[in-house]
Amino acid sequence: MRSHGDLVEAADLTVQVAEDYQHLLGDDHPNTVGVQGNLGLVRWRLGDHAEAGRLVEQALRGMTAALGADHPWTLGCALNAAAVRRLSGRPEEAAALREDTLRRARGAVDEGHPLLLACLGALTTEADEPPGWDFEPQPI
Repeated sequence: MRSHGDLVEAADLTVQVAEDYQHLLGDDHPNTVGVQGNLGLVRWRLGDHAEAGRLVEQALRGMTAALGADHPWTLGCALNAAAVRRLSGRPEEAAALREDTLRRARGAVDEGHPLLLACLGALTTEADEPPGWDFEPQPI
């Protein structure tokens, strides 16, 4: 829904999924953490940048704790966090995180993997919004 521009409905649905995951899986499960990051991306596009930043950073911390710093899901959260940092006026922090994420991605995935390509793109883009590296939960 977010990609089709229905941001309010996307936010409502993402909140419902996040609540369901919290109830079924717990606060620290990667699916729960990832959906919180997705909600951060929706909040950014709705203009709630402070809450978006909080959610995206929370997702990065949670994914790192749950899966480790080099897991592709964690690296996707890092790309989103780097973009939000840059767009929030913290370009030095953003650059350091982007470079670290690229280094980790090179060790975690094969050349040509979409995540690695996204990392390389993040080093050269100055987009006006986060890349939207969505967490795609697996069936439970």
